Amino acid sequence: MKKAALIAAITLTPRVCTWLQQPTAVSLLHRFDQAINLVDTSGTIISVVYQSIGAGPFSLVVDGERPFPTTLNPESSVSKTATTLIIGSLRIDLRPAKLWQPRPNWEQLRQKTEWRAILPELQTAVAQNLPRLSSGSLAHFDNQFHAATQTLRTTLAQPDDARFKTAVAQLAGLGPGFTPAGDDFLLGMLLGLWATRPEEEVGALAREVGETAVPRT
Repeated sequence: MKKAALIAAITLTPRVCTWLQQPTAVSLLHRFDQAINLVDTSGTIISVVYQSIGAGPFSLVVDGERPFPTTLNPESSVSKTATTLIIGSLRIDLRPAKLWQPRPNWEQLRQKTEWRAILPELQTAVAQNLPRLSSGSLAHFDNQFHAATQTLRTTLAQPDDARFKTAVAQLAGLGPGFTPAGDDFLLGMLLGLWATRPEEEVGALAREVGETAVPRT
């Protein structure tokens, strides 16, 4: 019988900690060279990733560089304890993992305005990369994307709930990418709002985006 490969966990998030403590059964959803997606019976998904992918809200980062074993597949057994996560022939020691908090300190960001000085540089970088975004996209992607994003900018300056929701619906699931470009824009917009506007205002907008976009993407 082949001995299980042992690797150490480097970081995990509060959400992953909670997930590990749940008594739900787990199965392997996807295996990539640098990432493994796991899902439990409640539908909650977490990812086991190498440092080359980096930390994320739903990720357990582990030490290593070699691709995850090709023998891992949806039929592989998955089990978890307080100290160990076992995926087929892969055994992950959770004890070395440090807690990584994905939630930025929004209050601190709102109080410090130094970071806003780099916004022109970021806008230039976005403009330079827009042709790459459009390459290989569906017909009329550019027109739909620019029209919807402009509507969002307008409705954030002059609130119009109906137009805001319509623009969100148009962007949800739109465009190329592992996560569609429209989804990336919506998330980036919300992060920008959290960093610049009062929490109660952005909380309401975030709920509207979630309720409108999630069923569409």
